[in-house]
Amino acid sequence: MAAKKAKAKKSSGAGAKGGGFGTATAPKTVAEVCKTFKHRLPKDFTELCICRDKSEAGNAGTSYADCCRQMHLGEKNAETPEECLRARFAAYAYRQPEFIIRSTDKTSSEFKKDKLKWARSLDSRGMFDTYDFVKLEVGEAEVGKPEGDSPVYFLSPNVFTLQPKGQLSKPPVATAERSKFIKRKAGWLFVEGSEPTAKEAPAAADLLLTDEEATAVREMWRAEREKKSALYTPFDVVTGKAIHPQEAARFRHFEAYDGGAAR
Repeated sequence: MAAKKAKAKKSSGAGAKGGGFGTATAPKTVAEVCKTFKHRLPKDFTELCICRDKSEAGNAGTSYADCCRQMHLGEKNAETPEECLRARFAAYAYRQPEFIIRSTDKTSSEFKKDKLKWARSLDSRGMFDTYDFVKLEVGEAEVGKPEGDSPVYFLSPNVFTLQPKGQLSKPPVATAERSKFIKRKAGWLFVEGSEPTAKEAPAAADLLLTDEEATAVREMWRAEREKKSALYTPFDVVTGKAIHPQEAARFRHFEAYDGGAAR
């Protein structure tokens, strides 16, 4: 009995695990916080990764499981600037904010010291929830000036095509970006995105999908939603809702074309 009483007293003392005064709550990690967020991961990881062109379907290394999944899980570092670009595009499409944080270099203007706050900010208004991701076109590689012992590369122009959710009557939106990457111990990391140079920038006509392509994109999303088997788990369709300023800022280089005329 004495032993039992002593044990009971120990378990009910202040600061004991599970309760009592002075109990410390360990701060959550970025990974733990991100696990509480909704995601848009594909139902089948053997499907073609969103960062790949449909013409690559069936090719080795192009499924989500073999392309970007390992980087999203932190099991593999980006071995090239292109891998980093593709993985970040897929991370936005599949709603994987932890990878966005992990793949951003400390010298980037987008980097934030408070990563928990950064993660929550991405979740609330930085994951392009009002868009469906359609296509990524990777630009040409260019060697940049090394920063110390770290190699620097640019990819430009990279073209990102997205479709406004719930607005399939509108044409997809495309943007061209010059992306800077730097190599660290953790692999290639994103530094910044800027407008392509005048020489690199694709003409408006190159960003504009043909009527047939735009129609095909709309029909694809209609069919997927009707079957309730979208390329990734769908979220609430947002119609007529203003884009948050922070999200809109990320589209500062976007040009939308309607019927061949810039809006």
